[in-house]
Order: sequence, then C-alpha cells, then structure tokens
Amino acid sequence: MKTVTTAMLLIVLLAVAGCRKQENSDNKKRPPRVSLHVAALQGNLDAIRQHINTGFDLNKKDA
Repeated sequence: MKTVTTAMLLIVLLAVAGCRKQENSDNKKRPPRVSLHVAALQGNLDAIRQHINTGFDLNKKDA
C-alpha cells in the first residue's frame, strides 16, 4: 500500500510540474513593453531575459 501511495504522489507531482512549464512558455514569447536599453538602465533583469527569450537582436543599435 505504501508503494502505491508513493507512486500516485509521484505521478501527481510530475503532472503538476508539467502543467506549470506550459503556462510559463507563453510568457517567454511575448516581448516586454520596455525597450532593451531602458531595461538595462533600470536593472530590469526580467525584461532583459524576455528580450533574449524572444530572439531579440541584442546587437541592434538604438535609433
């Protein structure tokens, strides 16, 4: 009985962990509202990571 309970708990934990990753992947595809340069000046690491995850050209010059 203890083995069955442990197996069920493991399955539930893996299912929950798999669902969380799908929710976060949608957020990574959206570009942030703040420009890369402003995010760097403000120290906004989340916005910088979003730029990187969306495939933003980090070498692009500011107009």
